[in-house]
Amino acid sequence: MGYTHTQCAPHEIDGILSVFYYSLIIRRIIKGLKYKLITDAFEEFFCNVNPLYLSKFIEFRRLHPFCFFQPIPLYTNKEKIRGFNQSEIITCFFQRFTCYPIVHNLKRIKETIPQAQIRNIKERRRNIRGAFKPINKNYYRDKTIILVDDVVTTGSTAIEAAKEIKKSGAEKVFVFTLSQG
Repeated sequence: MGYTHTQCAPHEIDGILSVFYYSLIIRRIIKGLKYKLITDAFEEFFCNVNPLYLSKFIEFRRLHPFCFFQPIPLYTNKEKIRGFNQSEIITCFFQRFTCYPIVHNLKRIKETIPQAQIRNIKERRRNIRGAFKPINKNYYRDKTIILVDDVVTTGSTAIEAAKEIKKSGAEKVFVFTLSQG
């Protein structure tokens, strides 16, 4: 997968870059890692990613040398129950190839129904609306931020997070995911 060009990306997002399409096998792997709470399996999965799939991330680094990673946060209770945030684990994976610093300046302030349980795009947008707020509003000013998540399908979560980051003055917001589809 490559860049999502600006004509196809929502206004809040300047581009999306994913490692895989959201195929049946990738869906099973991500859901297994995420919902069966086996964090060690992430590392095994990452070790088996073909380096050719990551060349576009290395190229992105060349084109955008000064960026900051922002993992999509989980609601506090959900992270406590799960014991980890998969977006943070995935962010560390991407950091190996880009060396961008990781920031934790976005907070999930609203508990939502998991987006995967909602099929209707309007319902997904309504579900996630108002879910994020920056901790320090001035932190993002004039920066290029890369939101990281496991999968982007309708983009509702990424759009809502990007909207808050851009309201805080970010110059650009990109999205990196393991999968898109």
